Amino acid sequence: MLVLVVSISALMVVAETLLAQKYLWAIGFLAIAVLFNPVVPIRVSRPTFLVLDAFCIVAFVRAVTVLKIGLGDDSPLRAIE
Repeated sequence: MLVLVVSISALMVVAETLLAQKYLWAIGFLAIAVLFNPVVPIRVSRPTFLVLDAFCIVAFVRAVTVLKIGLGDDSPLRAIE
């Protein structure tokens, strides 16, 4: 279940970053979406997974703080509410 939430959240960040023309951020979060996709899971060792997991947490926190991602008036995610 958590894998699905991370994957969908990463795709939402990709949509926001593409609209903001932050293409490197979009590529990074597309990689996170692929890594955590629930359809074709990628198997890695436990230590590698913990490092990747920590990296993803930092990436999401940075995206929210640096990119100011949220549900502003011009956000395409506003339609989901």
